[in-house]
Amino acid sequence: MSEELLLIDAADGVASGATAADSAAGVAAAADVVILGGIGAPQVESIVLGEHGLLATLAPGSVIVDCSTSEPGLTRRIAAERGFGDRFMTGLIAARCQASGLPPPVA
Repeated sequence: MSEELLLIDAADGVASGATAADSAAGVAAAADVVILGGIGAPQVESIVLGEHGLLATLAPGSVIVDCSTSEPGLTRRIAAERGFGDRFMTGLIAARCQASGLPPPVA
């Protein structure tokens, strides 16, 4: 994960009223729900399992929703290995549903 990317994204979010964090662990410490998007399997694995990853500080009962272009099997594997059960899930977005031949999510 690029620190430069984090700073750019944080600056936009902070300008809109969000609070910045210095790492994925910092995000997890402050959030009940974390939504991942726009990244692939290697980035998901690093963000979730890395040294300063989400699992380092994620509070019990918190949820991770993976809306990235990652592999659903990775999400299931991490959830099973780390005892997350249904608290780490794949969240299909409309474009991914269409590409998978699935109906789009209903609001």
